[in-house]
Amino acid sequence: EAIGSGSFGKVYKGSYRGKIVAIKRYRAAVYGCKSEVEMLCREVSILSKLAHPNVVCFVGAVLDDPSSLSVMVHCFRCCTNKKGRVLDPPFRLRISYDVAQGMRYLHESAAKPVIHRDLNSHNILIHLDGRAVVADFGESRFMCQTEEENMTKQPGNLRWMAPEVFSQSGRYDRRVDVFSFALVVWEVHSAELPFSHLKPAAAAAEMAYKRGRPPLPDQPTAQFPAPILELLPLAWHPDPVARPDFSQVHH
Repeated sequence: EAIGSGSFGKVYKGSYRGKIVAIKRYRAAVYGCKSEVEMLCREVSILSKLAHPNVVCFVGAVLDDPSSLSVMVHCFRCCTNKKGRVLDPPFRLRISYDVAQGMRYLHESAAKPVIHRDLNSHNILIHLDGRAVVADFGESRFMCQTEEENMTKQPGNLRWMAPEVFSQSGRYDRRVDVFSFALVVWEVHSAELPFSHLKPAAAAAEMAYKRGRPPLPDQPTAQFPAPILELLPLAWHPDPVARPDFSQVHH
């Protein structure tokens, strides 16, 4: 059963050893592209070393035939938000908390810590039991690799991109994930896309060059309770050094 598609191919719902899984099936043309193959292999390499309730669970990869190369992960029912859909306050807080938990693990507790580099609402999935998990590691890097690689490129989705990544003003580090996390949290609590009136590149430029940020109320509200209202200005601070790490966000 096809449940989604993208430039890489299609995603199918299936089963593996009694568990429901999602199966990414890649087109032969995609497999023939060196950059796409490298991204796929990198994602498999990273996912195979991760194990946390708030990180997508990797099952395996099949390499028998380039035209049917598949990556299997446990299946989820939906992404964090849909346009116009307002989530219940406890569920909004749970998503924010779960994502912070997953990111704290990736940055601080994984056997080989990881920078995600593409954290956005499309890559936050909801498990069948209700917990949020971080997914899509095609742009990710092990932190031990960041000293060797040119960490000045623009990976990820422009709408959720940290200013220092978009402006290419120099090397960046794991704090880019904290900035993207803040935008995801704002989106979850507002039920709106960040800078929805702008195209992605214009939204990134607004944040990088004009220091624009999505609007927040002056006082706590049901939509933006005090902990969230206090967190967001710190997490999307223009100075990466001023942003909290995920252990601070978690607490």
